[in-house]
Amino acid sequence: MLKKIILVLSLFVFLFLVILSRIYFYPQNLGEKPSGAYKESFKKYANYSEDAGGFVNEDPTVIEKMLSRSSEWDSFYEYYWPTTVGWPDVKIKEVAFDKEIFNSKKGIHFVWFGHSTILLRVEGINILIDPVFSKFASPLSFIAKRFQKPIIKLKDLPKIDYVLISHDHYDHLDRESIEYFKDKKETKFLVPLGVRSHLNFWGIKKNLIIDFNWWGSVNFAGTKFTFTPAQHFSGRTKFIDNATLWGGWMIEAGEKSIFFSGDSGYAGHFKEIAKRFPKIDYAFLENGQYNWRWQAVHMMPDETAKAFKDLRAQKLIPIHWGMFNFSLHNWYDPPIDLSSECSECKVIIPFIGEIVDPNSEYPLPSEMYNFLLEQKDRYSK
Repeated sequence: MLKKIILVLSLFVFLFLVILSRIYFYPQNLGEKPSGAYKESFKKYANYSEDAGGFVNEDPTVIEKMLSRSSEWDSFYEYYWPTTVGWPDVKIKEVAFDKEIFNSKKGIHFVWFGHSTILLRVEGINILIDPVFSKFASPLSFIAKRFQKPIIKLKDLPKIDYVLISHDHYDHLDRESIEYFKDKKETKFLVPLGVRSHLNFWGIKKNLIIDFNWWGSVNFAGTKFTFTPAQHFSGRTKFIDNATLWGGWMIEAGEKSIFFSGDSGYAGHFKEIAKRFPKIDYAFLENGQYNWRWQAVHMMPDETAKAFKDLRAQKLIPIHWGMFNFSLHNWYDPPIDLSSECSECKVIIPFIGEIVDPNSEYPLPSEMYNFLLEQKDRYSK
C-alpha cells in the first residue's frame, strides 16, 4: 500500500516539476558534451570504455554495484519526507572577505566560500577551485538552492590566475561563474578530460583551457598542478553519462603540497596519491552529502578520516558541506561527525569567507565547530 501511495505522489511531483521546468528551466546550464574528434581522442585512454560509452573508475563495476544496493522507492521516500534537518533556519557563520588583505598576505592562505569552492593563494598566485556563485546548483532554479547568498560577488574577487575544476556536476561546475571569466584573458582553466566542451560552449577560448587525464600535470613558474584519480561519476544532462572525467588536484608550490579531493568514494587511490606525493601539507577532503546508498561515490565521515590517514597529510579541511542539501543527513553533521571519527587529526573548520593561514596554530575546536555544536543541541531539544 505504501508503495502505491508513493507512486501516486511521485507522479504528481513529476508533473509539477515538468510544469515548473517550462517556466524556470535554464537550458544553457546544461553545457555541451564532447563530440567529434575530441571525443574520439578519449579512446586511447585506459580509463575510457567504448563499451560503457564513457569514462570509468579504476573499479569499472563500482557504479553498477552501488545502484543495485538499495530501493529507489526508499530513497525517494526518505528524501521527500526526511527525518533530518536538511536546511538551516539560521545563517551559517560567515565573515566579510577583504581581497586587499587576501592579496597582501604572504605565504599560503585560503578562503572557503561554502561547499567545495576554495580561493587559494600560493607563491603570489590566486587559484580558484570549483567556483559556484549561482543561486542554485541545477538547470532548474527551484532545485538545489543555496542556503545563503555568496559572501562576495564574482566581480569582487581578486584577479584569478588559475581556475581548477574537479568534475562537471552542477555543484562544482557552474555556468554563471565560468561565464564571468570569458573576457579575462589572464585566467587559465585546468579541467578534466571532456570538460573543455562545456567551457567552450560558455565562451571560454580554447587557448585558455588545458585538460587532463589522471596523473597528468603542468608546471607554471614553479607551481605544479597534477590531476589525481577519484572514484565518482559525471553528467549534466542525465544522472550518469560519464562523458567527462572526474578527479582531484595536487598543487605543489615551493616546499608545500596542497591536495583537493573533489568528490570521491573511499578507495585505494588515496594510498597511491600518498606514494607519489609523500609530503602533503594540507588536504581539502570531501565531507558532506554522504549516505550509505551512494557511499561508493561520496565518503562517509569515517572514510574521510581514513582517506586523510592514507594520505599522511598534516592538516585536514573538510569541504562539500555548508551550502547545499543533496543528502539525508543533518546540515550541521559533517564536520561534527568527522571530528569524532578523527579526534587526533588537525582539522581546520573555518567560517565562510574567513582568510585562513593553514601554517598557523588554528584554534581547535574552532568557533565554527562550536557554532555547529550549538545548532545540533538546539535542534535536538
